[in-house]
Amino acid sequence: MKLIHALAMMPQPTLTCVIQIDQTYIREFQKGSRTLVNYLPDKYSVRLPRYGHKPSVFGIMGPEFCTVVTAIDERGYCVCKVSAMGKLTDDVFYDTLTDI
Repeated sequence: MKLIHALAMMPQPTLTCVIQIDQTYIREFQKGSRTLVNYLPDKYSVRLPRYGHKPSVFGIMGPEFCTVVTAIDERGYCVCKVSAMGKLTDDVFYDTLTDI
């Protein structure tokens, strides 16, 4: 935990020149949580534990997945940020990029 906190406190590099941006989706997990938080719509109001590799009923861009935006410049500096739960909207994407 100390290492994770120290890495989070490091200053982010400033990206310059040509910047390549991509996004990926990672399924949220709540391992070790005593209570499960539900990010799903009201129809799926109870957050059940997942045993094994059950596919999502919403697909890969559903509300169970967090969107990670990654940007890298030609010097090799990289910035990664978790920007949203579920599909990324244009406004959130723009707000994420203005921080880089």
